[in-house]
Amino acid sequence: EGVSVGCGARCGAVRCGAGMENAEGPEPSPCRPRLTEREIGAILALSNEGLSSRAIGKRLKRSNSSVARCIYRSKVATAGKRQGRPHVLTEDQLSKLKVQVQQFPTASARELANKAGLEHVCVRTVQRALITNAFVVREPAKTPAPRRVASRRYVQPCLEKSSCV
Repeated sequence: EGVSVGCGARCGAVRCGAGMENAEGPEPSPCRPRLTEREIGAILALSNEGLSSRAIGKRLKRSNSSVARCIYRSKVATAGKRQGRPHVLTEDQLSKLKVQVQQFPTASARELANKAGLEHVCVRTVQRALITNAFVVREPAKTPAPRRVASRRYVQPCLEKSSCV
């Protein structure tokens, strides 16, 4: 038996391994399950014939928004264009940064950015690029880092003087 997960709608339906069921019992839920591969193919074929998403939804008994979302996702996938905010650093800038890391392995992120000609880029962006592109390989410190002591406000006060050492 599958684990029940909310379907995301306001109807109170839950999704289990067998399909959609209402929270009270085996009544059919007003929420429909996801589009099948066959339905997606039919939607795309009807869309290529020139039908509107509303007409396709009526014909397949699916909501207009589900049909429109399916058509949009297929167009984005075939376009090959990246969605979202563009990268701050280009591939050329990343390669310059990599060269600087190899030449100056102990330099800080700001020093590396300045040497690579990336003065306009935020230090945090440079640090993220160094980490995500595995440019930085940290070597173990020669001396261990000092241990942090808990803050005084979190230390329990000693109630009995005889037990405090």
